[in-house]
Amino acid sequence: MEKGNSLSGEESAIVIQDEYVSEQSQVIPTEWISGPRVEVNSEMIYQVVKLNKALETTTHEGKTYKALKSVNGLSCVAPDTRFIENSVLKDLIASANGPLHCEFLIVITMYNEKIDELKNTLDGVKSNLKSFVQNDVQPQQYACIVIIDGVEAFFKTYDSQKEFFIKYCNKQNILDRFPEAGGDVRNCQIPEGTDDDEFAHLFMQKIRVNNKNELDLQLIFCIKQKNKRKLNTHLWFFGGFCQMIQPKYVMLLDVGTKPLDNSLYYLYKAMENDVRVAGCCGEIEPMSVDGFNLVVPAQMDLGLH
Repeated sequence: MEKGNSLSGEESAIVIQDEYVSEQSQVIPTEWISGPRVEVNSEMIYQVVKLNKALETTTHEGKTYKALKSVNGLSCVAPDTRFIENSVLKDLIASANGPLHCEFLIVITMYNEKIDELKNTLDGVKSNLKSFVQNDVQPQQYACIVIIDGVEAFFKTYDSQKEFFIKYCNKQNILDRFPEAGGDVRNCQIPEGTDDDEFAHLFMQKIRVNNKNELDLQLIFCIKQKNKRKLNTHLWFFGGFCQMIQPKYVMLLDVGTKPLDNSLYYLYKAMENDVRVAGCCGEIEPMSVDGFNLVVPAQMDLGLH
């Protein structure tokens, strides 16, 4: 998706499956959950998690490689043994098989974009929560994960815009957690880790949508330690988070794309109202048009028709 665009769900491209989609429920292992449910507070919680990967050895043209075989959720990193009580991730996992299971899970993919781009996208995600709640989807069933592709590039932006980013993550938490890094987040290593291991820093909280109501958005700010590009970010989302949370629907957004009011709900209802609909997307429009460069919006419009 182009940066600085708005997403409208009223004019959507619908993909119909040949056969009805069957819903599959997965039992969540009890070791992923610890203790009774506790009411979530508004404080930001930090935890390090590891992507559960299985690798296999393969040979091609006489050379031996390690290849990804499968991914099965996330696990805690020592000294933690369980996901932290009261955290957004813990509650989403605990609810996976219950009546308040996650109905709509949004992922925002990010690298080191400007704060205005992240702000626009998050504002759109927050504004859509009201539409879901007004139509019987509880706030606990709507969540957003921002996945950032690597600490090195991101924290360069963070250091220059700390006043904004401190609301979503705290670099000092990472440095305190990894004192052996010597004050440099690039040097973080997990205990008994290998070069094949992938881990990330999670900052989890509920953020108030606005001051006029009591709606809170469940937000996970996930900063991958390694920069492994966008396909790997999607691996973290689908193989890591979705494997455990088991959302009914997912929404993929690039940072910089701002969903308009109700647009995400329109896309949700398109799938909810017809089980043959396997996926849908909204129309992308530039948020501002340069009078001297009308080619870009024209190309985007032609690409959607």
